[in-house]
Amino acid sequence: MAMSAPFSGRQREAGFTLLEAIVAIALLGALLVPLYTLMSRNLDGLVRVGQANLQSEVTLNALAVLDTVNPMERPEGSVALGAYVLRWRSAALTTPVDGVGFPAGQSLYQVAMYRTQAEVSRLDDRGATTPWFTFDLRQVGWRQVRQFRLPF
Repeated sequence: MAMSAPFSGRQREAGFTLLEAIVAIALLGALLVPLYTLMSRNLDGLVRVGQANLQSEVTLNALAVLDTVNPMERPEGSVALGAYVLRWRSAALTTPVDGVGFPAGQSLYQVAMYRTQAEVSRLDDRGATTPWFTFDLRQVGWRQVRQFRLPF
C-alpha cells in the first residue's frame, strides 16, 4: 500500500478565500451597474411614452369637443372632461365675409377664420386645476345672417 506524501504546513481546505469572494462581488457589481442603468432608462422611457400617449388621447378628446364649438358665437368657454378641464379662447383672424351659395350666389351665412388657444388642466381631488398643456387650433366661425326665401 502506497502512502501519500505528508503535507508540509497546514492542510489546505476546499472553498473560497475571502479575497476570492471580494473579487467575485466586485465583478458582479461591475456587471450589475450597467444593467441597472439600462433598466432605469428603459423604465423612464416607458413612463414618458405613457404620458405622451395619455396627452395624445386627451388632445383628441379636446379636439372632438372643439369641433362642435362655433367660435363666432362662443369665443371662449370651458368644459369638464372627466379628470381634465378644457378651456379655450378664440380670436378672429379675418373679418366676417358673406359665404357663397348655390344657386343664389350668396349664402345664408357669414364666415370668418379664428385662432383658438386651448388649455387642458388636470383636476385634482379637491377640485383645483393644474395646467397641463396647451395647443392652438384654426377654426371657421359662422353665423346666419339671412333667411331662406323661395324665389316664387
